[in-house]
Amino acid sequence: MNVTGPFFLVRRVGTDLYETGYGVFAVPKLYTKGSATNLKNKRNKEAEAVGLAHQYEVVPVEFRFSESPSLKMTGDPCAPRSGDHFEVRINGKIYDTVIDEHGTQRFVINGPVNALVDHSLAMLQRGQKSYSLNEIAQDFADGKWSLEEQIEFYTMFGYSVFGFSTLSFTVDVEIVNPLWEKW
Repeated sequence: MNVTGPFFLVRRVGTDLYETGYGVFAVPKLYTKGSATNLKNKRNKEAEAVGLAHQYEVVPVEFRFSESPSLKMTGDPCAPRSGDHFEVRINGKIYDTVIDEHGTQRFVINGPVNALVDHSLAMLQRGQKSYSLNEIAQDFADGKWSLEEQIEFYTMFGYSVFGFSTLSFTVDVEIVNPLWEKW
């Protein structure tokens, strides 16, 4: 794999929150100097336009490759590697997560639940009627099951932890992730 650098992050000033181009969250994305500066300027103008006090800065970053193909954006030899497991707390309950081969933190897959989801998606792609994730979301909104049951379901088929945190039903859910605190 060829990598040229140097690389930069766009970080909200005074925090450990990073801009990804799609939104702000704790998992950084690498940019070249020019694209990082452009994104920083764009986000600062957007923040100013809506009256937000925060500003963004361009931060140089060192990274190294591990045995996995993912970039490690830190010089820390303890940085997460493919296959590493971490406990995430959601509303106080512990869920196991794993770093995949791309460096993404995911909930550990429950085989039978994942097979059901894959089967339903295949049926929908063939134009056959199936119980979809949209119907599951609507049934939850209609009160057919609890928030805890909804959380359990979505953590069983390998959702990324960040992707899970962006789902509409997680707005009032407390997610404590040790990787968001350090990396």
